[in-house]
Amino acid sequence: MLAAAQATARLLGVQEACVWVYEAAVGVLRLGARVPEVDPGGDVSLPGKDSICGQVLRSRRPFLAHRLTEHTLWKPRLPYLEHPQSGLFVPFFDRGRPLGVLVALSARERAFDDEDVRLVQALAAQVTIAIQNARLYEDARLRARQLTTILDVNKRLALRPNLEEMLSRITEEATRLLGVEAAGLRLVEGDELVRAASFGPAAAIMVRERLRLGESLSGRVAKENRAIVSTNLADDSRHTPIHRSQARVYGIRAWLGVPLRGPERVVGVLFVIDRGRRRFEQADIRLLEAFADQAAIAIENARLYEELAERERRLHELIGRLLVAQEEERRRVAYDVHDGLAQVAAAAQQHLEGFAARHRPRSTEGREALERARELAQRTVGEARRVITGLRPKALDDFGLALALRTDVEALSRDGWQITYVENLDSERLPPAIETALFRVAQEALTNVRKHAETTRVHLALRRRGGTVCLEIRDWGRGFQPSAVLAGSGTNERVGLAGMRERVAWLGGRCTVRSRPGAGTRIVVEVPLPAPNGGPGEDRSP
Repeated sequence: MLAAAQATARLLGVQEACVWVYEAAVGVLRLGARVPEVDPGGDVSLPGKDSICGQVLRSRRPFLAHRLTEHTLWKPRLPYLEHPQSGLFVPFFDRGRPLGVLVALSARERAFDDEDVRLVQALAAQVTIAIQNARLYEDARLRARQLTTILDVNKRLALRPNLEEMLSRITEEATRLLGVEAAGLRLVEGDELVRAASFGPAAAIMVRERLRLGESLSGRVAKENRAIVSTNLADDSRHTPIHRSQARVYGIRAWLGVPLRGPERVVGVLFVIDRGRRRFEQADIRLLEAFADQAAIAIENARLYEELAERERRLHELIGRLLVAQEEERRRVAYDVHDGLAQVAAAAQQHLEGFAARHRPRSTEGREALERARELAQRTVGEARRVITGLRPKALDDFGLALALRTDVEALSRDGWQITYVENLDSERLPPAIETALFRVAQEALTNVRKHAETTRVHLALRRRGGTVCLEIRDWGRGFQPSAVLAGSGTNERVGLAGMRERVAWLGGRCTVRSRPGAGTRIVVEVPLPAPNGGPGEDRSP
């Protein structure tokens, strides 16, 4: 562009030549190059409407001015000559899209002719090529920055932070991405925008907690689903009076907002602000939109993750309440059986024993019938006690897990099992919830051995390891494929394994099942013990 300005000044013999580039996103013309080269002292731009260059660009025709200072749209300002007399303004385009204006200015009156116009148009064609190449280069850089942004957002998303952390991170990354001072984010709730996060002094203008869709700049971005730029926020009538007031107080000028587009709707608005004289360009808009697209995905995923976590928490609580209710029901039924059926059965047995002692039948048939009745009464009492023990063993409540398991092991040994038992819990009782869960796991595991393992060789171990209690049940039976059982084959076994894991997971522990056909089964349960000031297993009465 500088070369085109130099060639124009040299070939036309004028004192000044400059190239103005049109930025459609903000509707202004910016100075691209000037001869002679003078630092204009910051960003120099012309309005796209009420300026000679703006009119030339809209009319798409060259303009020749002989008394330039008398023109109504002439606004003398740097970097122009102070008192130019003549000017030639030639627009240039790229496939019909306005790109800018090439200007030649003379300090004396001069009648530019058609040959001058053709010459400047030829130079403007070179400017078009230069601008195209520059934009291609900027596009390549933009795509590289977009790719970096996408990779960074995806990497951070993989960490699965909560929604609040995600929103704060998005605003912070937006400021770094565009090199601005601050960023803010609002989310859509119904027909309103709610303040969600900010970074830097952006919070200064987010004075209202809620905005209606269509209200203020952010509301318009959300409602119209498009990017909006404001070059002077303090005087922008599209913003609310209170926002404009705050912008003046904090010296905020430039504002760029883009929609956060979800799969089906706009989910929010992301905006960046700057207190300098910066003007956001089309490349900034495209970059922030690319970032916002990834941010919207991150927000939706964070929301889904939080919803899933909340559902899991509720399910976890429900499982806990069900387990507690189940144990309470077992306890109630056990007491009912003990106070009802067991007492009646014991009384019947005692009555039969007393009757047999006082009235011994004389006939063989009578004695056999009485003996049969005594045997059935004894079996009824024994069965009632077995049911009570299975529902809620008294040893578990009275003496703890270690003794309750030892009682079961001794009973199985009397039945002919080759069973060993090792424990080192010391004398301290475990929390009731942990004792109940581990006892039920051991009970279920031994039941599975009895039903499916085709062996009576079993080993039980109960140990305390630092802040963890560990239960191990191992058999040398026929084994099975855990994945196949959990996938569907063997309904009872699947429910049993799932029940073990749910009980242990509710306490924050881990249940590992290792088995394979022909190699037996080993179940290891590890449950964290509560800290002295509270933790897993506390206040979860069985």
